Amino acid sequence: MSDIIIYPSGTTTETRPHIVFEGAQSTDRLQLVVNGLSAQVIFSSSTSSNILEINPTTVSGQGIDVNAPSGSGIYVNTPSGYQKFIDDTGVWVGPQANIQGYQGSQGAVGFQGAQGAKGPTGNQGATGSQGPQGNTGAQGSQGAQGANTGAQGSQGPTGA
Repeated sequence: MSDIIIYPSGTTTETRPHIVFEGAQSTDRLQLVVNGLSAQVIFSSSTSSNILEINPTTVSGQGIDVNAPSGSGIYVNTPSGYQKFIDDTGVWVGPQANIQGYQGSQGAVGFQGAQGAKGPTGNQGATGSQGPQGNTGAQGSQGAQGANTGAQGSQGPTGA
């Protein structure tokens, strides 16, 4: 039978105020513990005593440790010590390597650029091939009368 036990009215080994979410099996258990004076919330299960711990300056759990050791923002415990990842205004200030987000939308088309300068004059082209034979010209006009008159011819025979 599935139950939610809210201490102090339920029975568990935990004496601090807490909520237990229990499934059909006794191993299906998630527990939320409130640690009064430190304002701490601890999530645990039947197999792990500290899955996630939240308190005023730290969020830690299996494989992660985030807190604010100095100043405002979110710091992550890295191999080289605490490093600020998000500042107090919510802006990412952590490492930029391998950060990927969604593809942004296509930007607007830009303005038409200015006319470019006139380029240099190109090289002289090759000489073209010989054109076809033209048509025969028109008949020339009658030439002028020659200046020299020929000699008088001899007298012809007398007629019968």
